[in-house]
Amino acid sequence: MSRSEELFHKAVFLENRHRFAEAAFYYEELAKEEHVTLDMLYALMKYFHRIGNFQKVLQVAKEALEKGGELEKFVPPFIEAWEQVDGKTEELWHIYDQFGVRRQPRICLPILQHLWKQGEHVYLEATQLYEVTEQLFAESVEYQDIYMDVVLFLVVLEMEAGNFPQARFHLRKLLFLQLDVSEKANELFVCSVKLDLLEEWWENEALRNLALCLCEENWSFFLTVQKMYQRKITKEELRQFCRQTFVHPFLAEKQFLYIIYGKLIVGEAISLQEAEKVKQFRGHWLAVKLAVMMNGLDSYDLLRHHFTHYADLEEAVRIFHRLEKARAVRRKPLLDQVRVTVLGGGEKIGGSSILVSVEDHHILLDAGFHLGEGNVLPDYTPLDRLNVKWEDIDALIITHAHMDHSAAAPYLYRKYPNIPIYATEETKQLMGVMLADLLKQHDKEEIGFFEADLQAALEHIECACNTFTIPSKDDEWKVTFYRAGHILGAVAVCLEIKGVSIFYTGDFSITDQKTVKGMVLPPDLHVDILITENTYGSLPTNACMSRKEQEKLLVKQIVKVMDRGGNILIPAFALGRAQEIMLILHEYFRHHRFLPFFVYVDGLVAEVSQVYDFYLSHNSGYSSLFDKGIREARSFYRNGKFDEFAQRMLNQGKNCIIASSGMLMDGSVSSRYAEKIVADAKNAIAFSGYLDEESPGHSLLHGQMDTVRLNERLYPVKAEICSIRLSAHASREEIIKTAISLNPSVIFLVHGEHEQQYRAPRSNGVVYPTVFSLLKNNLAVPVVAAKNGTIYTFSKGEVVEWRHNG
Repeated sequence: MSRSEELFHKAVFLENRHRFAEAAFYYEELAKEEHVTLDMLYALMKYFHRIGNFQKVLQVAKEALEKGGELEKFVPPFIEAWEQVDGKTEELWHIYDQFGVRRQPRICLPILQHLWKQGEHVYLEATQLYEVTEQLFAESVEYQDIYMDVVLFLVVLEMEAGNFPQARFHLRKLLFLQLDVSEKANELFVCSVKLDLLEEWWENEALRNLALCLCEENWSFFLTVQKMYQRKITKEELRQFCRQTFVHPFLAEKQFLYIIYGKLIVGEAISLQEAEKVKQFRGHWLAVKLAVMMNGLDSYDLLRHHFTHYADLEEAVRIFHRLEKARAVRRKPLLDQVRVTVLGGGEKIGGSSILVSVEDHHILLDAGFHLGEGNVLPDYTPLDRLNVKWEDIDALIITHAHMDHSAAAPYLYRKYPNIPIYATEETKQLMGVMLADLLKQHDKEEIGFFEADLQAALEHIECACNTFTIPSKDDEWKVTFYRAGHILGAVAVCLEIKGVSIFYTGDFSITDQKTVKGMVLPPDLHVDILITENTYGSLPTNACMSRKEQEKLLVKQIVKVMDRGGNILIPAFALGRAQEIMLILHEYFRHHRFLPFFVYVDGLVAEVSQVYDFYLSHNSGYSSLFDKGIREARSFYRNGKFDEFAQRMLNQGKNCIIASSGMLMDGSVSSRYAEKIVADAKNAIAFSGYLDEESPGHSLLHGQMDTVRLNERLYPVKAEICSIRLSAHASREEIIKTAISLNPSVIFLVHGEHEQQYRAPRSNGVVYPTVFSLLKNNLAVPVVAAKNGTIYTFSKGEVVEWRHNG
């Protein structure tokens, strides 16, 4: 028997006989030994905990974890000891990063909560923890308690960041659980108060029953506010409510607003001081609702400015729509001679192409591919049903250079060389790069055009900006381009002819990016027909988080991987997203002459970045995307020695690779890097945008799999997999705001799965109201979830839809 074994057995023997003083001697001697087992370390940890030596508990627990000790046995004592000795946050981060706790929710959550209380930014880690916990909870109800705790933690983080729609999204997951949530009734209630979701409590039978489990303070608040909503509160009950003192800060904060609400209901006067104080709560929907009740149309600017904070609330949508209608009284247009034909890009993302017809005047908006499907082209057969010949179409307008909006243009030009094509100069140049690459990747017969067709089509494009006209028989179209903020050169299009105005957003973003400013429309712009993208209209994302915060999360993730000596692959769309990431790195390391780690770009990213450099170089203070040591990877393996280069580069560690495709599609450069990165725990793959459900990237991010198939081979998944949204599309809230602000007589939603409904695990309620449902249920105008191959006409203000095949 070794000395350590002898000491251990004597210590345990004496301890079991309550001879603690004698046992202490042997424990102290055991602690000096070099070779101790996990059982010995566990006994030592309990001994040091019992005598209050928490510094030793930390030391022993860490040693045990480094030897592979069970997380459940050693991490909780470590955290408790860390609290007692007022430990450094670096120690907790070390536990989080080194020992796989992120896949153990019950262990991971306390670590993140402690870090958060110390002022650490843990949002990214909390969202990753949620992904793991949601998967476990979907598989087994035994994870209910930790699932609820994780979701409530996310709710608090979202509220703290001012992301109120996202906080409500998470909270609704718990409010509509089909399980017993009575133990969390009070927490759910006070969060509902903070987030203006109390209406759910008296409209939903399950929540009305849950209210019976509230503590006395919350129950009193619940009953009084319910009477206000039912307009049954008396002046005496209101006075009692005014005199109450609420302990919970959420209730105390909201009490003032409900007092004002109650006064308006019972007819009591509101002082100027009270009215001014209400404005201080503009992050709360109730405060803005009160402003509307007190000031009517004069509160329009306040509501419009802050509307994206409440656009997921049906009442807010209704009120904003009413104010917009009242503010902009206008004639009701006659639309009986208008047709909207969705040839592609309706209920799916891909193949965007829409024919707009006013009497016998026709404009084609976009001509994109839907790659990955049998026929990449939009279906143009409805034109025969309409008896519209190609020579009848006055022009093709390309909104931007992404393949799903522009790739069919050379095909159309090849077949119909007389059709005028309009785009911005930037879009024309980017199409040249993107479509040339498309020709390299796909069979010419598959995509329907050749190199000569591409060059001829590009030369044929008329570059336009601002406002211009397009001749049309005995009339002309007035066309106005508005910069759409999506990618370089992207525009939204306003068409006017015969007294009718039609607005097509294409893909747009209101938020400023590093490479392009967000879309800004004239405040007095109102249109008859709106056709708007709906990419994220039914897809929960963190898009309501500020762009600055999203950028910080990306940089934090990169630095974290660099600090542990790993490599991070960022699969990125070659056009737009990759350039954003390059400029984000420039911005966050602007004080460095060179970036403090290696950055390589690969795939189509380099060629597209050269176009960006040309146009952005006119901006004051702009430097090249390839400054600060960002390298083009292909310059290191010109002779086809990719594997040799990649392995040498990755072995040294501390590399950030930005490569297309953004979805890890088979055959792409990013998928080849992923093959070499995914099996090493030091590494990470960070997705930065939209992932098609059929893509390898989607499977890797959402599948929580042990293996992934890349380029027809299976690989073990050990690298950290995460997603940082850097969306170049409008969020759900921004789509709704734009739609209402333009005050159209009819709204068409395209470029999205409009009627798809997000389903939270074991939930039976509407957790994520979609753009389609929020607009359709709350606006007094037709809202159409557009479908491919459908022709839409108008009769007496109603929309009539019919399929081209009958």
